[in-house]
Amino acid sequence: VVFRSKKAVLTYWSILIFLIGYFVFYKLLYQNGYMIIHDEVHVAVHVQAQRPSKKTPPGQEEVPQALCDLTSDHCWSNFSKSNELPYCNQSSLEYSGKQKLQCVFVDSVSAVEGMGGDNILLTTFFKEVDQLRVCEPKESECPVLYANKATSKFYVADIERWWVWVHHRMSFKGKVKGSACRTQGYVTMPDSEPYRMPDCAEVPIGKREDMLACSDSHGDHLHVGNLLKMLNISLDSDDPEVPNKTLRETGILLGASLTYSNHENFELLRLFSGQFGHLTYSYSFAAIADDFNSRDSLRTNELVYPAASRLRLVKFGINVDIAARASIAEPRISAFLLVMAQASFVFVVGITFTDFLLTRTSYAGKHQSKLNDTYMHEYSVDIDALCDRKRKYMARIREKSREHDHILQKHGASDPDVLDVSDSDPSDEDEEEDKSDESSPSQRTYQVLSAGRR
Repeated sequence: VVFRSKKAVLTYWSILIFLIGYFVFYKLLYQNGYMIIHDEVHVAVHVQAQRPSKKTPPGQEEVPQALCDLTSDHCWSNFSKSNELPYCNQSSLEYSGKQKLQCVFVDSVSAVEGMGGDNILLTTFFKEVDQLRVCEPKESECPVLYANKATSKFYVADIERWWVWVHHRMSFKGKVKGSACRTQGYVTMPDSEPYRMPDCAEVPIGKREDMLACSDSHGDHLHVGNLLKMLNISLDSDDPEVPNKTLRETGILLGASLTYSNHENFELLRLFSGQFGHLTYSYSFAAIADDFNSRDSLRTNELVYPAASRLRLVKFGINVDIAARASIAEPRISAFLLVMAQASFVFVVGITFTDFLLTRTSYAGKHQSKLNDTYMHEYSVDIDALCDRKRKYMARIREKSREHDHILQKHGASDPDVLDVSDSDPSDEDEEEDKSDESSPSQRTYQVLSAGRR
């Protein structure tokens, strides 16, 4: 096809470049179209919490080490002093929240609800309600079962310096394996590059309070206070859902997405860096204020059920919920061939449609269409003229046949060679068409009679 319009050429090559760019750069390179992605790979997660700790006894200089095991006899708490915390009644510092309360120091057994799964509640505030049973089992009606005798409210001290401890592991077909201790982890930051989690043992003691997270053989250690700062959340800010309450009192949902992956966009380009198919995992956090951040529990020293008195403990805090998944990619020749087949089909359809469209709309196409229309018109005119000449010729043959029969009947001629019109050629007749007017009907009759006498 020859285009005489710049717009036609630009349109043709724009569509062609778009199709090539879509399948080569977007489908194959950007989306890794030569790979099959497995998104249903199971990841096992175990979540716990750990209070501030140190491995050396009080009064001694701490040596570099990972976060220690609080069940060990060689691990000590490392809380801040309560008089240094503005939200505690023990402190004389000014507090920006709604109310100060008595602060208590607790361990992970008392502060954490639901340890061991993928969801825990890290307590920031709790109420102790001393209740007395006022309805006996022998009574027929019990409008009130227990009456509240006294209520006490407390804050958990230094909760921002606690750590969320996450241990996770995944395996895909026995070939791809990952865990916190063998795989590099990252934390997705809202407005910056992903945070690369270092080894906890490599971080100096004085710098651990400043880091967001680290990893060791026990798992990932996520600093609660720094996570909240990253999300621009303060526990002393007002709860948007509950009036006259702070988030320290009502709690907050800290949702985390843990994702294993061995591919990223333009994975093929990582061949040059030796990182092709390299497995990593990343966290993505979001904070939500809701009404589902509390747990109830009961304490009683009586063996009789129902107890005459009991202590109801209502805890509010940071609900840490981790959803884990894995996205593992495998290069497959079948996936590559499928993309190529799709590209070939779209190329054929797109280019065919483009050629048709531009042929009909371009100058050359219009000119060719006009020539085709003229040719068809002239051809139809030639056919009509030929048919008309054919009709005239057949009419003359029939007329001569009738004259021949009339002469034979009148003069009794029986010689079939008197007039031979069956062997006359239409082309000869056409050549003599211009001479048909030179002889009159009487002259033609004389010629026939003369031939009969001979």
